[in-house]
Amino acid sequence: ALQETEQTVVAALPESYLVPFESGSDRLNAVGLNVATAASRAARLRTPARIRVIGYADPSGPARLNEALSLQRAENVAAALARAGVTPEVIDVQARGAAGAVEDGRRVEITFDG
Repeated sequence: ALQETEQTVVAALPESYLVPFESGSDRLNAVGLNVATAASRAARLRTPARIRVIGYADPSGPARLNEALSLQRAENVAAALARAGVTPEVIDVQARGAAGAVEDGRRVEITFDG
């Protein structure tokens, strides 16, 4: 019965998490830290083969700056996941700059594979 309950909890966890950022910033704010903490708990319950941490920026500013900013955001989120107990070797950090930007492109997306 306990194992069934645990499987139900894992099945109810989100498939992805969005960590928001302030404009021009790569620092995790309180909301972002809470999201990263929730994602780390989910990762420990799911034990995925890979965790993709993909950084984005909004389209304002030069492409090179947006690429660097999106990478730093993703690296900061990956570090927060590792500090919260996620095995660093399963984290795949990517930067997309303003590519695929949505209304608020200032974010990092965390997804679980496998």
